Amino acid sequence: MSSSDIEKSLKEIVIDVLDIEDIDGFNLYEDSKIDDFPEWDSLAHINIITQIESIYGFRFSLDEVESFNSIKDIIKSICSKI
Repeated sequence: MSSSDIEKSLKEIVIDVLDIEDIDGFNLYEDSKIDDFPEWDSLAHINIITQIESIYGFRFSLDEVESFNSIKDIIKSICSKI
């Protein structure tokens, strides 16, 4: 699975968890920072992580979860586990 595929999957998860209504207008890129999304609070962060873990069938460590600052960080961590 390529990082592009992971990015698409992650975008779907984020749209779902953040309850984004304007799907076509929502942009999520590898270089996006988590802080770029005001809806992405600590609870949303845990829900996004939980969905990723469920879809890909692995668990992140607490240190990994706390270190995620950008979409790129999450994608790199997913790539290292699959």
